[in-house]
Amino acid sequence: FAAPVEDTVTTSNVVTTVYYDYDDLDLAEFSGKANIRAANGEVVYTGDIVQGYCTGTGTLWTQDGVLTYKGAFENNKMSGQGTLYYPNGKPKYVGEFKDNNFSGTGSYYFNDGTLQYEGEFQNGVYCGEGILYNEKGKMVYEGQFQSSMYHGSGISYYDSGIKRYEGEFYMGKAQGAGMLYSRNGKLLFTGQFARDGIHYESLI
Repeated sequence: FAAPVEDTVTTSNVVTTVYYDYDDLDLAEFSGKANIRAANGEVVYTGDIVQGYCTGTGTLWTQDGVLTYKGAFENNKMSGQGTLYYPNGKPKYVGEFKDNNFSGTGSYYFNDGTLQYEGEFQNGVYCGEGILYNEKGKMVYEGQFQSSMYHGSGISYYDSGIKRYEGEFYMGKAQGAGMLYSRNGKLLFTGQFARDGIHYESLI
């Protein structure tokens, strides 16, 4: 027994048969659930519309029908909680958005689905507290970020998962007070660091 094929699109368990072309002047007056078609006739958005703007919950596709985003919208922008997808269908980012950027708390993934980063974002980059992983799923850094670089207090790790350095970072490099460890976890040095190395001048 085969289910009947319907040409309607489902979003949040609500089926809508309302369609608009992206440049339809009547769309500016519409509020409710609708499908919006691109110039080639393919549906590129399904979801909530408020006076012509994608606002509320919806799903976004490319003109080729590839799922791009599912989640909250505000004034035609990804804003609120949502999921951005790679072309292969795997999640790229799951979390909070603001004005089409990752902003707030979220998780970013490699294109094979392995977690790359979880923590805070601002304007699309790692900013605030977070944890960074390599392609094998091993933690490489946990701590504070600015502009996607290690910045503030943090701990970096060898690929084996053993602590490499714990202390202060400045724009991606060990700088300030910190502790350096060997690959087998033995404490090698405690003191001042500059530009990712021991600040030997401070020892004189």
